[in-house]
Amino acid sequence: MIIRNNVPIYDICWLNHAKGGIIGAYYEPENKEELVKLCRSLYNERKNFDVIGHTSNIYFLPSYSVDIMISTRKVKNLEVQEDFIIADCGVPVSSLARQMVNDGIMGFEGLIDLPGTVAASVYGNASCYGCSINALLESFELLRYDGKIAVLKIEDLKLSHRTSSLKCGELQGVIISVKLRKKQGDVNLLKQQAEKIHQTRKLSQPGPKDNLGSIYYSTGSWKVYSYIPRFIVRCYSLFLKILGNTTEKRMQKNKKLFFSILGITELLPYVHDWNRYIWKDEKSHELFWEYHKIHQKLFKNSKFEIVIKGLT
Repeated sequence: MIIRNNVPIYDICWLNHAKGGIIGAYYEPENKEELVKLCRSLYNERKNFDVIGHTSNIYFLPSYSVDIMISTRKVKNLEVQEDFIIADCGVPVSSLARQMVNDGIMGFEGLIDLPGTVAASVYGNASCYGCSINALLESFELLRYDGKIAVLKIEDLKLSHRTSSLKCGELQGVIISVKLRKKQGDVNLLKQQAEKIHQTRKLSQPGPKDNLGSIYYSTGSWKVYSYIPRFIVRCYSLFLKILGNTTEKRMQKNKKLFFSILGITELLPYVHDWNRYIWKDEKSHELFWEYHKIHQKLFKNSKFEIVIKGLT
């Protein structure tokens, strides 16, 4: 067990570029047994604590502090059986997926670039290019508040788009391990599919650095507020096409015009698209809420998919 005290949150989380809050006691169990023992002890003492994996879907506000935090990053034992895969909660999805693709195991080819742990993937019902951990889930171990470990099934998660009964708080506890079904496929075909998905993702999405993936469950439909600026941009784009501008140049110029019309040009360096925000410097933390404010004006659905710690 690794224990550190008074740890700055931005030293251990996915994002940085800010002076944030402090973790009073930061624990890193090195196996499942240490994790269970620690959580049981804290439950018995009725102490509140955060449990994190890679935090690739968590935004810790700079003002957020916590007394106790447990990281599962080192709890990553993996056991590949004949028909099932037993993965501890901290196993990274991307490394698991790459190993399974190389072994010719189906269902992982779309997950090779998905950040986060298997437990977080179950918790948030994450999916990528038609693949998800929950689509392969046979069962999972959940350490409950009473200290007992329950073996639960997929139906207990009450899944809907990018959420579950765990994420909604209806079901509570700490995921200890997951049991996944294993089905053999054509290794060469799976490698080809995985590489194609990898290249598609590189072209269509920013890299994992400084962003948390999809900010909202869905951008949804545009509101009336957006109609006039969008019409102007479409006319401008048509004019640029006539002048021979490439698609990439048109997209860049269209974005700049759209942001100018809305009076939010200061957000240009931080908004990759309307569901991807880049925390590239300290100012980005200040401007995030301006981004959210304009998103609410533009779209009918601005419900956060990311978990925001410190939001009252």
